[in-house]
Amino acid sequence: MAGVINVAEDSTKDINRLMGFAYFLIIFAVIVAISLVFRVALLAPPFAVSAYLITVAHRGKYSMPESVLISYIAVILITTAFHLSIGVGPISLYLTTLAVAAIITFTKYSHPPAIALAIFSFIVHSDVIFAESSLIIVAVLVVSDILIHRTLRGKNSLS
Repeated sequence: MAGVINVAEDSTKDINRLMGFAYFLIIFAVIVAISLVFRVALLAPPFAVSAYLITVAHRGKYSMPESVLISYIAVILITTAFHLSIGVGPISLYLTTLAVAAIITFTKYSHPPAIALAIFSFIVHSDVIFAESSLIIVAVLVVSDILIHRTLRGKNSLS
């Protein structure tokens, strides 16, 4: 009897993993499209990791929706503040990365791809385009997470 239950659990895990991967592919395509529209394709990598975490590692330690939202909003605000106040350079890059790393280390909002976004923001270094495109992609990630969670919760409640 235990073997039958394990097979059913494994089958459910496989289906959930396939669904998660399909969701990832859809969200990643949206991220790439937004990145191309804003001509900031370099911002896609950190957001792609976030998309993977919220789909395949759904609601894990590093993929809670509030962590994604708070950490990326922090990156956008801190990066913009440092770009405007001390410019784009090695000191600003170091301080931004340090501030973001401190936030995700010492608060409950731990989402490591935020550090990568902080670094990529200096490659792009266009505050308006960086902020606008990042805010749109963050919204896509958070809304996607909520929809995926509702879908999975609804599917699980039926069984």
